[in-house]
Amino acid sequence: TAGVRLVARVTEHPPRPFAAVRPSGGAPLLTRTTVTALTGRPRLTGVRVRHADGRTATLACDTVVFTADWIPDHELARRGGLPMDPGTRGPAHDPAYRTGQPGVFAVGNLLHGGESAATAAREGRAVTGPVLAHLDTGSWPTGGAPLAVAAPLEWAAPNLTGPDGHRLLLRTGRRLTAPLLVVSQDGALLHRGRLARSVAPGRSFSLSAHWLRRVDPQGGTVHLRIA
Repeated sequence: TAGVRLVARVTEHPPRPFAAVRPSGGAPLLTRTTVTALTGRPRLTGVRVRHADGRTATLACDTVVFTADWIPDHELARRGGLPMDPGTRGPAHDPAYRTGQPGVFAVGNLLHGGESAATAAREGRAVTGPVLAHLDTGSWPTGGAPLAVAAPLEWAAPNLTGPDGHRLLLRTGRRLTAPLLVVSQDGALLHRGRLARSVAPGRSFSLSAHWLRRVDPQGGTVHLRIA
């Protein structure tokens, strides 16, 4: 509509079943390809890319749109000194959206980049109960065991455990076909179950977290992995 001619779409991921589909104008989808540099001053003139086999090329263009691989909107949280989770790169938080700073809750894309508006709205509704309870009693439970994931999983949210959670969001670095997820703490099995569907990288998927009630708050790290 704006008269833009699309030169290429570039992704580091391998081809997927929909990769052969080209947008209008016939611009290719370059898979297993990395953007290494932007060229031109003061106006952009091109993008350098490197393919998985080592070949390089420069694509002539005057505009670049970056999408996916989002990071959270965490600037204020970082400046405020909130403890951060290395996986999500957002504030560490428990299932009630409590952060490491008493009185500070966090929801939505402050916690994990690139989620839908529906996810943010759902978390906004879910946090109202814990917020009202805190305002009423002043209590701030602490000490939940941390939750860690193993590759190819990239992060889990929440990343601190607690008894009042119902589900987790997870992100994977590669496509998983009906993965079997295993959760354990100090050698004790907390959950073992297979998803009935496949999950793609760059998109979150949910896991029922009824097993959070069985976590020992004084125990070690809770580990979540793909078996």
